[in-house]
Amino acid sequence: MSTCQRKVKLFKVAVNGTIQLYPDTNGWFLTLPPFDSDEARAELRRRLTQAGQPFSAEDLLKVKGPKIYLSSLSTPDRIQSFLDTFEWVVHQLNE
Repeated sequence: MSTCQRKVKLFKVAVNGTIQLYPDTNGWFLTLPPFDSDEARAELRRRLTQAGQPFSAEDLLKVKGPKIYLSSLSTPDRIQSFLDTFEWVVHQLNE
């Protein structure tokens, strides 16, 4: 397995109680393979919905980036699902 040598922004945690997926296109993971495909974005949407935050395809591409409310991660299962989702994202980016 190769090691990813690029810097990639996944999300930021804001003081208003949200996690925001980074919207800028310079290093934003949704602009990089494999997340530049509809199939990978659909799988990301499925995983985020399982973590308690449903998104549409359009939500993922908004200029400001979609937000995940920390309150939606209110159970250990949802927190683990969120962490598993971004572990999967990192794995996909490293392939």
